[in-house]
Amino acid sequence: MLKQNERFYGRKLAPSLVSLIAALTGTAFGGALAADNITDKASMGQMFLLPTDREQTPENIALVTKYLERGRKASDNGEFDKAIGAFQEAYGLAREIKHGEGEGEALTEMCLYYQAKGQLARAKELGENAIEVLADTTNKKALGEARAALARVYLMQDNTYTAMQQLQLAMDCFDDMGATDGESASKILMLAADVGIKTGHIKEALQFYEAAAGFSGQAGKTKAQITVQMKVAKDLITLGYYTAALEEASKALSTARETKKPDELVAALSTVANAQYCLCEYPAARESYEEALQIKFAQQTIESRSRLVQGYAFCLAATGDLDQARTQLEKCLPYIKKSGQIESRAETENALGVINSLQGNHQVALQNLKSALETASLVSPKANRLQCIITQNLAAAQSRLGQNRFAKVQYANALQFARDKKFNDRMLEGRTYAALAETCLNLKEYPDAEDAARKGITVSQSINDDAALWRLYTSLAQVQLATGQNATESLESAVSFFRSPQAGDFANPAELTYPTRRDEKGHELVGLLLSVNMTEQSLLAAEQLKQEAFINEWHRRGGQVRLADRDLYDDMVIRRAHFHAAEAAGNSPSVLMKDWRDWVIRFQHIAAENPGLARLIAPVPISMAEVIKTVQASHACIVDYLVGTKSTIAFVIDGNRKLTGLVLPVGKDDLQSQVATLLTSSTKTDESARAAEHRILQLLYSELLPAEVARALPSNADQPVVIIPDAILYNLPFAALISNDGKYLIETHTMAMAPELDVLMNVPRRTKDLSLLVADRSGDDNESGQIASIFDPAQVTKLSGKDAEINALQEQAKSNSIIHFAAEMKIPQNNPLSSLFPLASQEAGTPVTANSLFELTLPNDLAVLSGTSVNAKDYRGNGVQVFCRGLNYAGVRNVLMSLWVAPDAARTSELLEFYRSRQQGLSQAQSLRKAQLLALSKDPSPRAWAAFQLLGPSF
Repeated sequence: MLKQNERFYGRKLAPSLVSLIAALTGTAFGGALAADNITDKASMGQMFLLPTDREQTPENIALVTKYLERGRKASDNGEFDKAIGAFQEAYGLAREIKHGEGEGEALTEMCLYYQAKGQLARAKELGENAIEVLADTTNKKALGEARAALARVYLMQDNTYTAMQQLQLAMDCFDDMGATDGESASKILMLAADVGIKTGHIKEALQFYEAAAGFSGQAGKTKAQITVQMKVAKDLITLGYYTAALEEASKALSTARETKKPDELVAALSTVANAQYCLCEYPAARESYEEALQIKFAQQTIESRSRLVQGYAFCLAATGDLDQARTQLEKCLPYIKKSGQIESRAETENALGVINSLQGNHQVALQNLKSALETASLVSPKANRLQCIITQNLAAAQSRLGQNRFAKVQYANALQFARDKKFNDRMLEGRTYAALAETCLNLKEYPDAEDAARKGITVSQSINDDAALWRLYTSLAQVQLATGQNATESLESAVSFFRSPQAGDFANPAELTYPTRRDEKGHELVGLLLSVNMTEQSLLAAEQLKQEAFINEWHRRGGQVRLADRDLYDDMVIRRAHFHAAEAAGNSPSVLMKDWRDWVIRFQHIAAENPGLARLIAPVPISMAEVIKTVQASHACIVDYLVGTKSTIAFVIDGNRKLTGLVLPVGKDDLQSQVATLLTSSTKTDESARAAEHRILQLLYSELLPAEVARALPSNADQPVVIIPDAILYNLPFAALISNDGKYLIETHTMAMAPELDVLMNVPRRTKDLSLLVADRSGDDNESGQIASIFDPAQVTKLSGKDAEINALQEQAKSNSIIHFAAEMKIPQNNPLSSLFPLASQEAGTPVTANSLFELTLPNDLAVLSGTSVNAKDYRGNGVQVFCRGLNYAGVRNVLMSLWVAPDAARTSELLEFYRSRQQGLSQAQSLRKAQLLALSKDPSPRAWAAFQLLGPSF
């Protein structure tokens, strides 16, 4: 059999059919069998009334053929009673005219008929008689088909050895004896492959399947070829050999594209998508499903389309579009129920439960999950893993609703599934213990929580499951702190396992598993570390959580990289996805340890040589020594936030290199509501809106910059304060926060922002010249013209109208320090990467998106996006993060963008002042402050002056 790793890195298989069949049977043989156990042909007379002899004429032979064709057509149409009547007519006439070939073919067809009815004894008798009759003829094709039919009977009777003998003899008919019927040979090889799968000879079965597809192709039966390749892929998926399955499905898709037949193309795309999904290649799977769903063809039924929609919905959930996913699943569920696909129904109901729970619809989620669990109990053979996962999900949903007592019972049930002797999944067992420990903590049942945590640690350590171990040690530390014990050792273990790549966050739309998400439990860990004065460890864990959040968003939204980096990026991302797919398929993490080690070593090389790319693959480890050195060199004060469900943690590194951590009593719900209100009010001019805005800005100052933080800020207004935000705080205009003495923050401090600590240290410095590249496809020269007018004409390059083409931008960017995009750009909530840029594409009618811009090489010190506006419902701050980090990857050091589109005159005036100050030698952060103060003196409303955010190491 294939080695475990070959599930994910499939190998090329070279068939040698005769020797492989012999290997399967344990016997080498050739020629005819010594005894075929043939039943006396006379017994057939009891089944049919034989007419008197007729003369064998061409007309009578043609009539036998006509009966056979009629029967086969009726059988294809599902008219089986009509089919058997025609075959009996053919058999009777062939016997009467002594036409052996026709008689044998009729017996073979009747053998297949009784197989379908499950009457195997009669089918076996008919098949053996067919072989006896055809052995005396020269029609080796018919004899091979008869032997294949009899082999199928033996296979259905679990007589694998004799089935393989018959298949060997059938192959002799199509090989040694000179027959060349590729379609029939393909059928025989398919049977041989089925035997190989059944007996556990996976490699040999793959060879048979591959050869079967080849014979179908040689025979010109492309539909049969595609069908074989898709069957191979589906069988491999069932067995857990996902990479090999994708290879076979891709072959089917390649053939289907050549045929250009819609039904074949849709089927192949669906199979490819399924394999990609199983490999956790969610964005690729989504694209395949979307292509399939756009194709219309006559043969498509409601049921077949429902299966497509189901797969697509799972991909939507995995890539973050939960509303769309829920709608699609609700549409197809009635048809899945009607089709009687029990396991598919359970999976769909489970996915709906997971989605509803993630969206806070906990009562609906409980209904979905209870129904899914009931349905899963009907699956035969017993689906332990599915039942265990659904039970875990039900418990998690109950816990998130506050029903911890019920959740505890369900986790105990899940343990029973995981520990079943026939199943015995150590990974699920350890993770269920981790979830149980969390639930007991919620109930303040500390002895039970400690017992579950320690049992889970024992199980998870035996299989090196870091994903469970960091949670288990965190829960153990919580128990120890609650009961007055020393938790330092447990916390050191927790943070160590937390930083393991195997423990990283990875989307799985079918699993909740735990009462808390990774980011929620991670926030608890950060707080625990802070509570025992492990402040540096706490900050590094917080930074990792934030990096993970962005990287997951980039991946699931289909973020792209430069062509030169693409192969390396795809390989690293796909390999990591495959490791998680291996675990999802039930493989112990210990099996993957070497793969993970190799991956980490390779990632470390990338982080050293190409840090911009590394930051899009996985969190890049940083050291506090480097952070402190950067702060000291820049004379900056760093304020780093981590937003949690019930509280927010702030880390402050002051000018004296002192690191302080504080827990602020404001959680994400309040912050989301307050910031969303600010963004909405930025478009309003009435006094009540202005008054409400003022109150919120005062409240946010007190929540985010309490006295302990404010005291650490520099007294010198020219010293930069760098905010490293999190989630919704990316959308907050920090400069407009109002202190207790009624002053805006910008009045007392120079402000800048950064997406992460690593950016402050590892984004390369650019030239200090102030050459300007202005891009404006609209051709409106108002803003761009005014800005260009304050520069030396020799320092300005303009790209407007048709000249504002994306490749021209990349070429001109090489010789300019600043790129200015003069156009309004709304950043969509669902996918910032799809934002439209004011550039033209080489391909007419193809819009230029943020994603395509980030693939460029832009070696610039600053990119200015003067008219961006974020969505008030973008609670994760994804728009600002994606634009900043995407441009950082492209090579841009700093990004100046707006949270909303300020009035034209105010916006242009502020930008002009910003550029004048830069020409006077001020830093970017100082220039923005000066421009904002001037605008503030003219109009105190933040709507007019506070829209711009400066992101990057701008000091």
